[in-house]
Amino acid sequence: MNVLKEPIHKSEYSMNFFIGDETLLTILKEKLPDNFYHYAVERLTSYGQKCANEIDKRAKYTDRDGQPVLKRYDKYGEEVSEVWVNSGYEKTVAESYRTGMVGYVHKQIPELNEKGNYLYSFSLGYLVSQTDPGFYCPVTLTMATAYLLDHYANEEIKKRFMPHVCATGETDLFEGATFLTERQGGSDVGANVVTAVQEAGHYRLYGEKYFASNAGRCGVAMVLARREGAPKGTKG
Repeated sequence: MNVLKEPIHKSEYSMNFFIGDETLLTILKEKLPDNFYHYAVERLTSYGQKCANEIDKRAKYTDRDGQPVLKRYDKYGEEVSEVWVNSGYEKTVAESYRTGMVGYVHKQIPELNEKGNYLYSFSLGYLVSQTDPGFYCPVTLTMATAYLLDHYANEEIKKRFMPHVCATGETDLFEGATFLTERQGGSDVGANVVTAVQEAGHYRLYGEKYFASNAGRCGVAMVLARREGAPKGTKG
């Protein structure tokens, strides 16, 4: 395994968002166990190079010429409401999630036989955000979805969805989406009024959401609602 022991000369920084970042390297060295540190440096070096080159080129194309397109109907006139993205964006999705920026927070890294952590995850996110912060938004939504499933879902739901939300190339990826915003709520989720009513062992939702981040790309969606009898405000 090639290990970056010291930052490489500053002139190479423009071609790699990780090499030359002495602050990030110092934080990783201080906070990660030795074997994880070496693993992280190798993976961040590789991903930092991609972010400064291929991913940056794809992000520029997506921004200027290859924006997502809502396809309301298929060729038979049936409503499908699918979101088309260009092939370069799809490649960035595949390469980025394979780094484990979501998955390795919740499952073992095969090379280390131990789970990753948020420091490694956020370091990857920090690199890609320097070229495509819009792309990192749905990644964080998938991270939030994985967290909720891992901490609050029953075993049946975890078994059904966690392998896909935490996929690193071995199975189909399910990105996450969050239905938080309501017309009167906005950034103040404590003003939300959508209600969750328990009926026949399940919750049925009553109300209206204004929009959902990443709805057109998600495999799993999380919805914020107020259960019957819950107090007003954010705590409810």
